[in-house]
Parts: sequence; structure tokens; C-alpha cells
Amino acid sequence: MTEVDEVVCEEQRVGSTLMKRLGIDTPITLLNEHNETGQTTILLKSLKQGKTLALISDAGTPVFADPGLELVRGAIRLKVSVIPVPGASSLMSALVCSGFSLNEFHYAGFLPRQAGARLDRLKNLREIRTLLIILETPYRLNALLKDLNKIFNVNTRSVLAMNLTQENEDFFRGTLAEMQKHFSLNPFKGEFVLMLDNQSDKNFRRKRSSFSKELDSYSRK
Repeated sequence: MTEVDEVVCEEQRVGSTLMKRLGIDTPITLLNEHNETGQTTILLKSLKQGKTLALISDAGTPVFADPGLELVRGAIRLKVSVIPVPGASSLMSALVCSGFSLNEFHYAGFLPRQAGARLDRLKNLREIRTLLIILETPYRLNALLKDLNKIFNVNTRSVLAMNLTQENEDFFRGTLAEMQKHFSLNPFKGEFVLMLDNQSDKNFRRKRSSFSKELDSYSRK
């Protein structure tokens, strides 16, 4: 980031804290859901002038469930090189530790905020017979689990990956029913990735004992 003209980040506090820790004093430009359209136009003008930008994320990977897509698209149209710098990815970290087959999966992303629209989306996801990946804001975890138990079979095998790549990283493995009961009694407010094994009809008939045997190499923290 010391070799670019500007560092583009989502929030001033998070971006400036990271820069300070790294001892970098490159100017910061904010790009978020509130200013993305106008700010992208300004940043693309900078690229036209030959300036270089570094797009960083508050957490995770830039553009992935994050602002910046229009900036990347604009850079591509301008034939400006877009160079990825691999870093921590909550999605890949969750998948490789899930214990599920990763031959294929469906990334559902963030669900609608409105209850009715969220239930409709879950009904559509129920018909996609593969490993399902869902993200949600921390304060809506219990509402999400409640809705999942309405739409999916309560014995659906699930893994919740919490605070990935952080010191307090943790996993909860169990059925949807077990997960809802646990987090209703033990509220969790951190970042998470939820994975549901919706890969075949037989998964709807599996009991808890079967799930335990298949994941016997893991222990619930």
C-alpha cells in the first residue's frame, strides 16, 4: 500500500487503524454503500490520470459481499490492470474446516432483511440440492436460524463458523434444531458463515448419530 497513490476503504476508522498499525501514511478514500456511485466516478477519473489505487476491506476480501464491484468493472473497461492480493477469506476458511464435501456448493450470500422475502428466498434455496453457504449480519443470527427451521428439515446437518481467522475463532456443528436451541440460550454477536448440507434427499433422513460419526474427527469447542 506504500506504492499506490490512494488506499480505498469502506470505513475511515477501520482503514486508518490498519494503516497506522502498518506504519503507512498513504491518503485514504472512502468507498461504501452511501457514496459508491459518485465516489466510483471520481476514482475512475484518478485511474484515467494514471494514478494507482489499493482497494482494501474492513474484513475479509474486497468486493466479496463488499463495496468495490463498480470500481473493478470500471477499471476493466479502462483496461487498467486489476491485481488481486490474496488474503484471509471467511468463505474458503469456513468451507475447508466444515467437514462437508466441497465438490460443489451454492453461495447464497446475504438474505433479504424483510421476514417475508427472507422466507421466500429460503424456500427457493431448499430446492437447490447442494452445500449451501449463507452470510448474515451478527444481530440476525437467531432470526435466521428460526426461519431455517421453518423451511428446512430440522435434522439438516449444519456448521456455523464464527469469527474466522481471529483469536476467538470457533465452530458449532449439529442439526438445525440443535443449532437454534444452542444459540437461543447462548447468543452470539460476531461475524459468521453458515453452511447447510442440502446435497441430497437422504440428508433429510439422517439422525444426529449419523452426523456425529461422519464428523468424529471434530470436537465442538
